[in-house]
Amino acid sequence: MWRRLVPLPFEAKFLGDAADVDLETKLMAELPGILQMLLRGAQAYAKNGLGTCKAVQDYYRKLKESSDSVAAWIKHCCRQQRGASIPASKAFNHYERFTRQAKRKPLTNVEFKQRLKKLGFDSKRRSSGIVFLGLFLFDAEAST
Repeated sequence: MWRRLVPLPFEAKFLGDAADVDLETKLMAELPGILQMLLRGAQAYAKNGLGTCKAVQDYYRKLKESSDSVAAWIKHCCRQQRGASIPASKAFNHYERFTRQAKRKPLTNVEFKQRLKKLGFDSKRRSSGIVFLGLFLFDAEAST
């Protein structure tokens, strides 16, 4: 999804006296010029691709980070630590609880494991079961 999405930050708000109550009428009067501007923009896009700027890149990064429930779980509940490991079932149960408390839909167990792998955390089978390597869960006793 993120390869096809280019979010643009619109920070300006036009409320109260700043609101233009005649905006629709003014835009309708300018419709031919707006169409020409859109067509020129589409031609430039087809020729040169879509450029970007730092504000868009920063907004994109923040939006992507805020929508990543696994990264949010790691940020708030874990510490990256060499030699540490979390049992996979314990990690997923804790992640699922954390995500539901945030009123979000958690990933499935398989998606969770895939996302951790993409974030650089491998899993390993041990005699006690599968563990995720390199993560320390802050409140491990609360996740049993």
